[in-house]
Amino acid sequence: MKRFLIAGFCVMCTAVGHAQQKDIQIDSLKRLLQQHNATDTQRVNLLTSLSRAYIGVSNNEILDYGTSALTLATSLNFEPGVIRAHNALAMAHQLSANYHNGIDHAMKALTLAEQRGDLNEKGEACRVLANIYVNLGDQKKGKHYYEQAIRAAQATRNMSLLTKVYCSVGMWHYVHQAEDSARIYLEKSLVLANKHNVRYFLPHILCQLGWINHETNPTVAIAYELRALGAAREVQNHAAELNVLGDLGNIYIQLKDYTNAEKYLTEALQVSIKNKLIVQKAHIYQGLIDLKIHQGKVDDVRHYVDAYMAARDSTMNEEKYKQIAELETRYQTEKKEQTIMLLEQEKKTEALWRKGLVMVAVLLLILGGVIFRLQRLRNRKARQLLVTQKQLNEKLQEADAIRSRFFTSISHEFRTPITLILAPLEEKLKSPTLTQHDKDDLKLVMRNANRLAELVNQVLDLSKLEAGKMEVHRQDGDLTKFLTPLLASFEAWSQSQHISFTYTLSVPDMPFAFDPDKLEKILTNLLSNAFKFTPANETIAIYITVDNALNNLLICIADTGKGISADDLPHIFTPFYQSGEMENTSMPGTGLGLALVRELVNVHGGSISVSSELEQGTSVEVVLPLVRSSADALPAVILPSSLVPEPTLSVRDSDDEPVEHFAESLLIVEDNQELRRFIGDHFKNAFNIFTATNGREALQIATARMPSLILSDVMMPEMDGVEFLKRLKQDERTHHIPVVLLTAKVGHDEKIAALQLGSDAFLAKPFSMQELEARVAGIINNRKNLATHYRKRFENAPHAAPATQLPVPSSIEARFIDNITAIIYRHLGDTAFGVEKLADEMCLSRAQLFRKVKMILDTSPSELISDLRLQHAAKLIENKSDTLSQIAYAVGFSEQSYFSKRFRKKYGVSPREYSDRMSA
Repeated sequence: MKRFLIAGFCVMCTAVGHAQQKDIQIDSLKRLLQQHNATDTQRVNLLTSLSRAYIGVSNNEILDYGTSALTLATSLNFEPGVIRAHNALAMAHQLSANYHNGIDHAMKALTLAEQRGDLNEKGEACRVLANIYVNLGDQKKGKHYYEQAIRAAQATRNMSLLTKVYCSVGMWHYVHQAEDSARIYLEKSLVLANKHNVRYFLPHILCQLGWINHETNPTVAIAYELRALGAAREVQNHAAELNVLGDLGNIYIQLKDYTNAEKYLTEALQVSIKNKLIVQKAHIYQGLIDLKIHQGKVDDVRHYVDAYMAARDSTMNEEKYKQIAELETRYQTEKKEQTIMLLEQEKKTEALWRKGLVMVAVLLLILGGVIFRLQRLRNRKARQLLVTQKQLNEKLQEADAIRSRFFTSISHEFRTPITLILAPLEEKLKSPTLTQHDKDDLKLVMRNANRLAELVNQVLDLSKLEAGKMEVHRQDGDLTKFLTPLLASFEAWSQSQHISFTYTLSVPDMPFAFDPDKLEKILTNLLSNAFKFTPANETIAIYITVDNALNNLLICIADTGKGISADDLPHIFTPFYQSGEMENTSMPGTGLGLALVRELVNVHGGSISVSSELEQGTSVEVVLPLVRSSADALPAVILPSSLVPEPTLSVRDSDDEPVEHFAESLLIVEDNQELRRFIGDHFKNAFNIFTATNGREALQIATARMPSLILSDVMMPEMDGVEFLKRLKQDERTHHIPVVLLTAKVGHDEKIAALQLGSDAFLAKPFSMQELEARVAGIINNRKNLATHYRKRFENAPHAAPATQLPVPSSIEARFIDNITAIIYRHLGDTAFGVEKLADEMCLSRAQLFRKVKMILDTSPSELISDLRLQHAAKLIENKSDTLSQIAYAVGFSEQSYFSKRFRKKYGVSPREYSDRMSA
């Protein structure tokens, strides 16, 4: 049975995938592959991505695309592609129980990844090797490769890989009788799956949490397994479905409910046969054999024994064990031979160096006199050359500066007359007396004036980039909502030009921090270029996705247009460069668009590559580093309570793996865009900046983000600053947030009204930024001092009864402190009570609770729970209410060692030493 657990789960760890997302991804990748005919590294990447996309869908497709990718990458000497192809093939062979070939490909991927320092691919190779060796019963090697996979995933922050490995290690511990360690790793896997949206992996974690309870609490185990079964079927994860059905069958055998046991095992056998899951099929026969023995059906036992032996022999035999052993020996031998060759090379190099030094010394002695004489003459010429070179460099730098100033100055000079052209045109076009002919003429003028304005902006952007003055201004946002309307805006152009335009977005539903202005410029310029040089009845396709590690935004644009000649291709990013082939076209361009795109990509720290052939089309690939939003900004993955049990390790949150972080944030509410941006730029180095254009929008942001401070205008559309302040202070969730009002209304009545509503300061426009900065610093410091004052109310908690309300100033903050203290005291003895349950009882989200507690008490919720538990424990020890172990349980600590560790950290002594001190 233990062998069944490890074998079945190892296959699941490789085969997981969300069906709907995979279908979309596979279709998109196939379209791109059909459009991209060049035999280059980009085609290798598309083939490898298709191979991996078929994991959990079709082993034959994995092998076909993986083999094609390996062949092409090898011919191109493209090592990253070779590594990824080997890993894809290793996973395919593992799924089909072809362990010999699986180890061969995984070992090759591991060797190349180690040589290149590619930790992501090394981690994947180690994960596959660990699964195979555990399945073969070699637990020592399995543990070794699991440890390497964990280290690689932690180093690269590959949370998807870490989630899978933690779950596998949890079951490995369970099989080796370490149930406590198994639970810890499985809970860590569950936390990571929820936090990083690894949704497709939840059925496996729930399945394993169910199985570790099957002996001690079968009812709980069945509940877990049924939830896992529903989750597996929802995402069409047949490997997970099969494992759950097998678990349910074995649990019902244990309960002597042979009807249900036969039902689930028979269904499991059908799933294994239908989906060709060879490894689990053998173990399902084991369960059926056990069932028929309990039922006393001897003939059925013989039938299933024969079937089991046939299935087992098809997956492994003595010859395959010999082949695997030979693979390991060859791998170790190759490593030793490489080491020996390196040592010999080092010795040869040292010998050559010694000989070279001797020869150099001899030559120096022979030629020393001649060189000395010649050197005097050369020194004189060198000094002259240095002076000339310095003068030339200064002139070149001066010329570059003059050119940059010229373009910047003339561009700024252009802006005023362009504005004076556009503004009257807009007014004139509104006139009802214009004829249609006049309107068409004026619209033509406006289009060209806007085009001129766009060119001026591009010149200014290039000037800023060359001067190193342009920075990336990222802000949190939904990539899908930002990109969809931007790409859809090109559909009208495609229809008017009779061009087939398709776009595919494969972006996770989570917030990212990105610069919308620069991303829009990159996409607009690239797509405009594609449309400009793609004739009618041709195709343009764009595919945008995020890589598995969530570190990069990948943009691929391919067209079947005119293409670029080999002579012009190296110069396409040069500003103002004009191809000889394009000079006679109707839209020759300015040579600024692609130059600007490259500079914007470089500012992001990304990369751009272009491949093209005349009359065959062009393909552009952009990679932009992507920044995840802070942990507090990420939307919580909320599952139905019937599906996921409450985590029981919340007491350890602050000590083991903290998941909460706090940074001072500032909300700027101002309808004037320039002033809003100016204030944000001034404070961006000290705060995380959020902005809103009116009170209604600001109220939503304040409730969701809980900023440290709000700067708000008074006169705004929809909801003014006074009404916004009133609603903010009436809401217990946001009452504590300090507010500074900025307004041109400086009357005495306005100031009194604002202060009565709870404003912390009132500044009149125009105001001094120095004064505003001083006010902001003072308010933040005052809030910290107030938090320290509130925090002192807990210092004497060991000497007070749990229900005692310690005196604090009468305020909403005081009621909040009393409320949260009372809730924690009510649950002191509940070991499962943690931050999540506290947030539920406070009617706040976890992020809202964390920020509110941090701002009012200058601590985290988990630390607050721990402090109150320890303080009450100290009082019980002082009164000698019970034994130390019983006191630990009474205040919510399930482990005596962990209670002692936390107690010593807070009071500087162990509970035993504290008790002895109280007795003295």
